[in-house]
Amino acid sequence: MQTFSNSIAAYQKKYHTTPASIDQLKAMTNEVPDSEYLPFEGLKDGWRNPYIITNYGSNLVVISYGRDGKPGGTGVDCDLTSVNPHPLESVPTFSQFWANPEMGGMIKSSIICGVLAGILSLFTIRIPALNRRTLLVLALKLFLTLIGTLYITSIITAVHVPSGH
Repeated sequence: MQTFSNSIAAYQKKYHTTPASIDQLKAMTNEVPDSEYLPFEGLKDGWRNPYIITNYGSNLVVISYGRDGKPGGTGVDCDLTSVNPHPLESVPTFSQFWANPEMGGMIKSSIICGVLAGILSLFTIRIPALNRRTLLVLALKLFLTLIGTLYITSIITAVHVPSGH
């Protein structure tokens, strides 16, 4: 979608007008960096749905209706356009991530790794003679370990959430 936006912007810069059709936009493929990846033939988005190419007034707009292929929606079902290729509504929802069958293996392996790391920590932590001070230090260490684990897990999860577009 960003390549479409770049191609439209390059066309506007060169000809001082917006392209009226996709054929006019094709002429820009040699002048726009990364435009060789622009799939003019059989235009399909990341979900294998056809792109919608339309004119709004004098502007050529390319639309992807998202995973569901229908107008509207949030997360992976959000509409993307060449005017706004990264709307805030396009961030996948937690339920879309959790229910995505392609993420099932990653979620299961993350849970298994977390359980194994927890079991490993039970064997590697040596509890000194417990008194009030050492118990407080141990609780603080476990709490900080939990916070660090949640932080790293959230980063790894965010990196693996697919945008689909």
